[in-house]
Formats: sequence, structure tokens, C-alpha cells
Amino acid sequence: MNAHSRRRTIALSLAVMTLATTASLAGTARVLALGDDDRFFVDPANVQRWYANLTDHPDLVFLELGDLAHHQDQALSGRHLLGHGGGVHAQLDADGAWGTAAVFLEDRLARDPADGAFGLLWGRRFGRWQLGLGGRFTTYGQSRAGTEVGDRIDSEYVHQYNLGLARRLGDGLRVEVAGELANTISSSSGSLFNLSDDRWQTFGLRARAFVEASQLVTVVPMVDYARILRAVQSEVLHGPAERDGHLMSLGVGANVRPDQDTLVLVSGEYRVGDDDLRGGGPGLASLTWQRSERTFYQLRGRVAVERSVLPWLTMRMAVQYVRLHEETSRSNDASGAVERRALEAVATPLAFGLSARRGTMSVDLAYNDTAPVNAGLQSEGLFSADGPGLAAATLRWSF
Repeated sequence: MNAHSRRRTIALSLAVMTLATTASLAGTARVLALGDDDRFFVDPANVQRWYANLTDHPDLVFLELGDLAHHQDQALSGRHLLGHGGGVHAQLDADGAWGTAAVFLEDRLARDPADGAFGLLWGRRFGRWQLGLGGRFTTYGQSRAGTEVGDRIDSEYVHQYNLGLARRLGDGLRVEVAGELANTISSSSGSLFNLSDDRWQTFGLRARAFVEASQLVTVVPMVDYARILRAVQSEVLHGPAERDGHLMSLGVGANVRPDQDTLVLVSGEYRVGDDDLRGGGPGLASLTWQRSERTFYQLRGRVAVERSVLPWLTMRMAVQYVRLHEETSRSNDASGAVERRALEAVATPLAFGLSARRGTMSVDLAYNDTAPVNAGLQSEGLFSADGPGLAAATLRWSF
């Protein structure tokens, strides 16, 4: 094989392995069926985390239906994929000079059935570079009566601004970086306290690469860092508090494609972080708990298989291993009271799904037999939702 033919073969293999085929590009249901973490492979759902990918997925309409895995602690993009919503990707002109635009809509977020969000994203190619710019905007408001601190009205706004860049560095190598900066506005008024906060100190940064190790294997190293610094109405301290959370993830995955109908995905990841709360008001409950300190780490492994068993049918399945070590304490500076807890736990969630296609339309279904595993920044422990399992469906049409 001459050098020119070899370069063509490598380029074709990388495109097939990282961008897959139209039949495999599904959205949230595919992500869930392959282990509920999309950072080691490419899918249209990626564009809400890796923003420069939008130009790879133009001209489609999708609808997401599923159990709610949203959480009020998860303001950053890519941690809100499950639930009810939909969107449109559209290339703005025939040759791509004006780029590709997308709009995303969500409802029934974590805090209230009436809560919602919308996102906007624009992407364009500049030679070997790909650029993605966008934002995600949420609002939340609720009135509560008869609480321990009297009648209260809470409101929360998260305005998040996103940037992504991707570039091919020669044959067989693609590098991506992405990040977001969030403006968080919180207020909570009650008979014993008043919380008002507006800041720009919540952000996320991450990078990954697709490295072609051979014509069959693409290796994907990844690093991800998130910081949450904001005022919240804390359920842990039962009152207003200053929240300071950090989460660092380091991982590597391998996409193995023994034939054009089969994808085997293997990944491993280490996550470490801390999440601290400091009481921010003189409410009745803050006299009980004024501080909460939490440190944790996770070891996560995943093996997933996706195979087209018929021209119109694809099957998927995955098994994960998650080990969590967590230490938490709550304390009261005035009384000296301290409550400590340590948790060492293991979860092995199983997931499976299928995709049925007809023409340019597809329906994808997925089920995970265990509630979503805590990403690290949530406060519930090992699982981030109630219930024995999690289901999702994605309806998609390419035009």
C-alpha cells in the first residue's frame, strides 16, 4: 500500500470510528444504552457538551423522552441530557459558509415540573478548525408556604455561555476543547432571612483527543474539570449557604471496530472532588448546622457493545463498574456539634437498548437497571435519583 492510499485508509477509518454512521447516531437513548457517558465517543448528544461537534451533525430534528435525571446541583452542560426536550440542527446554507445553527428546548427540570431551559448553538468550519458558540438559559421560581422559616419565595436563574474548538492535526488525530462560564442568580426571601446573589464563578473546562492507534482502534484520552461557586438554598444545612464544589475527571477510552457493523467501547476513569457548604444566614435551621464538608473519589469502568443485527435494527448493551469513597461531616460552630459519615460503595449498572430505522427516521430505546450513578457533585451519595431504573427514548429525523 503506497503512502497516499494509506493516508486515505486512515482518514476513512477515523471518520467511521469517531463519527460512526447515520444509523448509529441517536442521542440520549444511545448514550444511556452505552453506559451513560458520552465523552469517549461521538453522538449528536455530544454537541451539548463538545460544542464544536455541531458542524458534524447538521440537518436533523430530535425529540427526547425519558425519566428525569436532572439535578439542581448540575448547572453545567452535558449533565442534563435525560428528561423531556427536543431540538433542531440546521445548516444555514448549501456550502456551510454561514455555518450550522441549533436550538434546544427542555422542560420538567429537577426543581419543579414548570421549570424549563432553552439553548442556542452555532458552529462553523474554518479549514481544519471547527468552532462552536452557544448558551443555555434556565429559570426557576417557586413559592412555599408554612416552612420552618415562614413563607418563602425562591428563584434561580442560570445563564451559561459555551465555547468549543476542534482541530485535525494530521492524519489520524483530532483534538477537542470545550468550556462554559455560568452566571448564577439566586434569591430566597423568608421571614428570618433574605438571600440575594449574582455571580460569574461557576465554570467548566475539558479536553479530549481521538488518536488512531490502528485501523481498528481509536484511543480517546480525556480530562474534565468543573467548579461551582455560588449561593444556594441548601437542603443539607436547611438554610441559605455558600457552595464551593470542585470535580476533576481523568480517563481514557478505546473505540474498537472489528467490522463495519460492530463497535466495542471500553473506558476507565478516575474522579476526585470536594463539595463544601457554609451557612449564610441566621435562620432557625442554621443554628443546627452551619458547615458541611465533603470529599470523594470514584473509580469508573465501562464495557459496551453496539451491533447492527439487521439493516434496520441495532442492538446495544453495557456494563459499568463504579466504586465510590466519600467522607462527609456537618458541624455547628456555636454548639460544637459534629456529625460525620463515611461511605464506601460499589455499583454495577447494566444497560441495554435498541434502534429501529426506516429511511431517515429512527427510534431509539434504552433502559438502565440502576438509578443514575452520582456524577460526584450531587449530595445524595452513590445514586442521583430514586427508583430502580432509568429509561429513555429518542426520536430522530434527518433532512
